Amino acid sequence: MQFSLFSFLFLTVLIIFLFSSHFIFLLFLTFYFPFSSQFIFFLIVYFFLTFYFIFLFFSYFSFFSHILFCFPFFFLTFYFVFLFFPNILFFFFFFSVYFIFLFSLFFLTFYFFFSHFILFSFLFPHILFYFPFSSVCFIFSSQFIFPHILFCFPFFSSHFDFLFFPSYSIFLFFFSILFFSSQFILFSFFPHILLPFFPLPYLFPPLYLFSFPLSLYPQPRALPAPPSASQPPSPPPPSRLAPSPNSSPSPPLLAAPNGRTRRGAEGRDETEGGRSGPKPLYGRGRGGARWWRRRRRCRGRGRLRAAAMWPCGGRRQRRFGGAAVLLGVLWLLARRYYPCLLPVVSEACENAVLHRFNWSELIPMRLWGRTLGLQTENSQFLLEGMPFRIFGGSMHYFRVPREYWEDRMLKMKACGLNTLTTYVPWNLHEQTRGKFDFTQDLDLEAFLSLAAKNGLWVILRPGPYICSEWDLGGLPSWLLQDPEMQLRTTYKGFTEAVDAYFDHLMPIVVPLQYKKGGPIIAVQVENEYGSYAKDPNYMAYVKTALLSRGIVELLMTSDNKNGLSFGLVEGALATVNFQKLEPGVLKYLDTVQRDQPKMVMEYWTGWFDNWGGPHYVFDADEMVNTVASILKLGASINLYMFHGGTNFGFMNGALETDEYKSDVTSYDYDAVLTEAGDYTSKFFKLRQLFSAIIGQPLPLPPMIESKASYGAILLHQYISLWDVLPSLIQPVKSEFPVNMENLHLNDSSGQSYGYVLYETVIFGGGHLHSRDHVRDRAQVFVNTMYVGELDYNTVELSLPEGQGFRQLRLLVENRGRVNYGLALNEQRKGLIGDVFLNKTPLRNFKIYSLEMKPGFMKSLQEVAGWSAVPDYFVGPAFFRGRLWIEHQPQDTFLKLQGWEKGVVFVNGHNLGRYWKIGPQETLYLPGPWLQKGNNEIVIFEERTAGRIIQSVDIPYLGRTQYVD
Repeated sequence: MQFSLFSFLFLTVLIIFLFSSHFIFLLFLTFYFPFSSQFIFFLIVYFFLTFYFIFLFFSYFSFFSHILFCFPFFFLTFYFVFLFFPNILFFFFFFSVYFIFLFSLFFLTFYFFFSHFILFSFLFPHILFYFPFSSVCFIFSSQFIFPHILFCFPFFSSHFDFLFFPSYSIFLFFFSILFFSSQFILFSFFPHILLPFFPLPYLFPPLYLFSFPLSLYPQPRALPAPPSASQPPSPPPPSRLAPSPNSSPSPPLLAAPNGRTRRGAEGRDETEGGRSGPKPLYGRGRGGARWWRRRRRCRGRGRLRAAAMWPCGGRRQRRFGGAAVLLGVLWLLARRYYPCLLPVVSEACENAVLHRFNWSELIPMRLWGRTLGLQTENSQFLLEGMPFRIFGGSMHYFRVPREYWEDRMLKMKACGLNTLTTYVPWNLHEQTRGKFDFTQDLDLEAFLSLAAKNGLWVILRPGPYICSEWDLGGLPSWLLQDPEMQLRTTYKGFTEAVDAYFDHLMPIVVPLQYKKGGPIIAVQVENEYGSYAKDPNYMAYVKTALLSRGIVELLMTSDNKNGLSFGLVEGALATVNFQKLEPGVLKYLDTVQRDQPKMVMEYWTGWFDNWGGPHYVFDADEMVNTVASILKLGASINLYMFHGGTNFGFMNGALETDEYKSDVTSYDYDAVLTEAGDYTSKFFKLRQLFSAIIGQPLPLPPMIESKASYGAILLHQYISLWDVLPSLIQPVKSEFPVNMENLHLNDSSGQSYGYVLYETVIFGGGHLHSRDHVRDRAQVFVNTMYVGELDYNTVELSLPEGQGFRQLRLLVENRGRVNYGLALNEQRKGLIGDVFLNKTPLRNFKIYSLEMKPGFMKSLQEVAGWSAVPDYFVGPAFFRGRLWIEHQPQDTFLKLQGWEKGVVFVNGHNLGRYWKIGPQETLYLPGPWLQKGNNEIVIFEERTAGRIIQSVDIPYLGRTQYVD
C-alpha cells in the first residue's frame, strides 16, 4: 500500500482541526468544573459525535463502505445526548438569549429543508418518496408539536425528575427510532446525498457548551436567613477551604486598597465600606455582576482570593484528572482509528489503478477544494494528485433516447468503466443559424449531470468537428452557403461561426468542469485533425477558443498513428486511435511527446455499416485480448463505441474514398451493447477483465428490458406526393437550379436534410445528362411517370418522347454528407449545377423542400386526400397505419419486407431510413416513443410499397462479415 504526501497531510490537518477546535473548550471544563462520572460520560458522548462525523466524511472516500457502520453511532449518540443533557434550552434562557436560539433553529431548519428541496427537486426527484417521512417527523417534532416540551423540560426536570424523566426517556427513544430509521432507509439507498450536511458539524461546537447539563455547573449557595432578635446568629457553614482541626490557622485577610474583602483580627469579614455579612455568589453587593465576569488576576504570591469569589466555593483546585482522561481517550481513539482512516484517504493501490474509481459519486454535491484536476506526471495520470487510470466508454446522448441515458450509464459502470466520452454535434444544437437548442434529447447539461450522478467522469469532445459517422462530421450545413467556405481552417467565415457557437456552448460546459465541481476531467481539441491538416494555425485557434471561454481542464487531441504528428497542439496531450494493436503504435507516442501517459482515445470495438455492404462484426475474444494487452502496457483506454445507438432521422454520415457510400441508420457498431442497449458477449468478457484489474467487485448489471413483438401492422391509407405538394409546400422559384443549402428557407439557413423536388417544363423527350451535378440520388419523373435514376454512377438517361408541355420532376435525396476526409467543402446537396436536356441547360424551376420536419408531418395528417391503399402502387407517397398497444410499451423493431426505400415516422419521431439493398433489415423503435393505446405510423416510400410491416422483438442487421 502506498500513500501520497497530500493524503497524509490532508488527513493530519483535518483531524488536528477537528480535535484542536474543541480541545481548549474541553480542557477548560476539566480545569474549572468538578470531575464526575457524568462529565466522563459527556466526554464519551462528545467523542462519539466527533468520530461519527469523521467517519461520515471519510466514508465517501471509501466508496460509502462505512455508511451503515456509522448509523449506530448516529442513533446512539443523539439519543444519549437528548437523554442525559435535556437542559440545552435552559442555559440559553437563563442568560436571556433564547431569541438567538430561535433564530439559529430557524436558520438550521431553513438550511435543512431548502437544501433538500433543491437537491431532491432538481437532482434526485425520484427519491422524494423516501424523504417526506423523515422530514415531517423532523419539522413537526422540532417546531410545531413539541417545542413546549423542549422549552419546559428544564423546569420539570428540576422538580419532577423521578416522575417525568422515564416518560421523557421513552418518548425520546421512540422518536429517535422513528426519525433515524427513516433517515437510515434514505441514506442507505442514496448515501451520496449526505454531503450537503457535512458543514453542519462545524455548527455544533458552540452548542456543546450550552448542552452541558446544569448539574455539572456549580449551583448558587443558599443565603442564610437573617438572625432574629432572640436568636444569636448561627455560624457560617464550613467552606471547602476551611482549615482542618490539625492545620495551622490561615492568616486573616485584610481589606485591600481597592475595597476587596479582608479578614480582620476578630475573624469576621469586612469591606472598606464597613459593611459585613455573607456575599451573594453571583453578585458583588447589589450590582449582580455575573460570576464568570469577575476578575481573577492574582497580582502577588501573598494575595489570595476569597472563597465567595469562586462558583464552587473556596480556592480553585487544579485538577488534572479530567485533562489526563481526555488525553488518554484521544490517544486510544487515534491509535485505534488513525491507521484505518489513513488508507481510506490515500486510496492508492500497488498497480495505481482505481481506488479513486468512484470519486465521481461526489460530483453532484459540488465538492469543495478541487484545485488540481486531471494532470499528467511522467507516464501516469493524476486526479487531484492521486494516481488515476481512465477506463472509458463512448456513448452519444444524441443517438440514445433521453429515457435510456441512465440505463446505459449504469451498464457502463457495471462493466467496470469510470469515464464516459461523448461528442457534441454542432449541427443539432444550431440547426438554424443563430438559434440554439439544448432541450429534451439535446439537453447536454442534463446528460453530463446524470453522468456525474451515476459516478462517471466525462471526457468532452466538443469539436467543432466530430466525425462520428455523422452528417458533415457534426458541422451545420448552412456553413456551405458561403461559396468560398473552407471548413476546419482559420477562414474568417468559419471561425466567426465557431466563435458564436462556442459562446453558447461553453457557458453550459464550463460550470460542469471538475474544478468547478462537475464531472468533466478533460476536453478534446477538435478531432482527428491530423488526417485533414489543411491549416497549421487551426488547432491553435480552437485551443485558444476553448481556453478563452473558461475551459481549465486537461486538453487532449485524438488521431490515428499516421496523423499524430500533424494533429498536435502545444499544451494538449496527444492520444491515439486504432483497432489492431500494431507493434510500437503506443511507443510511437513517445516520439511526439516524451514522458506523458499513453491513452487510446478510440479503441474501435467494432465498425460501422454502409448501405449495400455487409454488417461488420469484430471477434469478441480478439477485442478483449487487445484491450488486455493495452492495459498491460500501462495505457488508459476509451472503448469506441461502448454503446452506439441509432442515427435517427436523416443524420447518418457517409464515406467517400473510391466511391460515395452512405451509412445505415443503425449505429450498432457491433459495440459492447447492442443498438437497443442489450448485453453482448463483449460486455461480460470486458467486465471480467476490468474486475480483475480493479480488484473490487463491480456493480451488478441492470436487468435487460424485454422487447416486444406486436405482430403485423396494416398500412391502410396513402396519399401521393403529387397530391401533397400544392396544399402543404410553398415552392421556391428560381431560374437556375439551387442546391439545398442555398434555398431561402428556415430563416435563410437553407435546407439541411431530406429530399428536394425540382420541377420544370419540357417540350418533348431526348437525352438527359446530369454532368455529375446530382447529390446524391435523383428519381426522374415525366409528369407522374417514373423514368429512371441519376446518381454518382449514372449521369444520363433517355426521356420518352411526347407532345406538348410536360413536367420534368427530379426528386433528389440527400443520403448523408461525407463526415471524414478532404471532401468536406464539397458536400452541398440537391442539384449543385445545371442539368442538360439535349445539351441545353434546364431553366425556370419550382423547388419544393421536403425536409419532413415535425410541423410538416403533423400537417400531413390533417390534409385531405388520404385514400385506401391499392393492391399495387408505384411512386413516391405517404402511407399510414395504426399500432394499438394494450400494456406498457416496450422496445420493438420494425421489419419492412416488401418495401423498397424510404423513411418511417412513429408518433412524429423520425426512425430513419430503410432500404431493401441492406444490410439493415429492421429499424429500432424505442419503447418511450410509443404510448398505450393508439400509435400513428407514417411511411414515406419512394417507389414500391407493401401493405404491412412487422413488429418483431429481434433486430436483423444483415449478413455479417468480420472486420479485416
